[in-house]
Amino acid sequence: MTDPHAALRDDVRLLGELLGEILKEQGSPRLFHYVEQIRQLSKIARSGEIDAYRMMSTTLESMSIQDAVPVARAFSHFLNLANIAEQHHRIRRYRDYQLENAQPQGGSFEETFQWLLQEGITPEQLHEAISNQSIELVFTAHPTEIQRRTLIRKYNRVASLLFERDRSDLSVDELHENELAIKREIAAIWLTEEVRKTNPTPLEEVRWGHILIEETLWDVLPVFLRALDRTLQEYTGRELSHFDTKCPTFGVFDGLSTMPGLRR
Repeated sequence: MTDPHAALRDDVRLLGELLGEILKEQGSPRLFHYVEQIRQLSKIARSGEIDAYRMMSTTLESMSIQDAVPVARAFSHFLNLANIAEQHHRIRRYRDYQLENAQPQGGSFEETFQWLLQEGITPEQLHEAISNQSIELVFTAHPTEIQRRTLIRKYNRVASLLFERDRSDLSVDELHENELAIKREIAAIWLTEEVRKTNPTPLEEVRWGHILIEETLWDVLPVFLRALDRTLQEYTGRELSHFDTKCPTFGVFDGLSTMPGLRR
């Protein structure tokens, strides 16, 4: 039986190995030694070996602040990279499901609308319920919740390069170039300060919060709304309101209503 998560493990392994190379090149052999030691001990401790857990605790407790900070940074970056790989794998699995299955995927618009109609909800009630939803977006301006714009863009670049690796027509040279490009991005991430050394002003915090719109909502929201519109027409015979501000569902998104290509 084919392992559905083998590709995810391959991606995580690649990102971890490239990060390790960056730690040796941009950090120090001492840093890489600490990170590898803790990684191996934690892996063994997770299997129930209490001695490994004690050894790991002793190692961490004996670290100086100068050693502990870069080690913590290394693991923080690895977790961020692993999250990118997991998000990419979710999209990859979703696409594979769509290509291989005729039935709607669990949790999709199609599956949800089918269930509601089977439970006795009429197409008119379904359309009215969707069209009269009230959506309010809340963005936090707390500095601990906002990543630096430069880091977010580098993480997005890594995600794009992982997508590129899924192409079946890449040559050996192209795969090698792709790997080098990922390594360059990881090196840039490692050399970027995660936290600003000066306190941000309230206006700067709001500006940093806008990254959610620039890097996420601006691209994802139109695709989401088109999919909702298309599926609602399929199951109710009626399309969504044309981003009329009187419609609660879209009133909050009125600023996006003139975006080119929002409706196809």
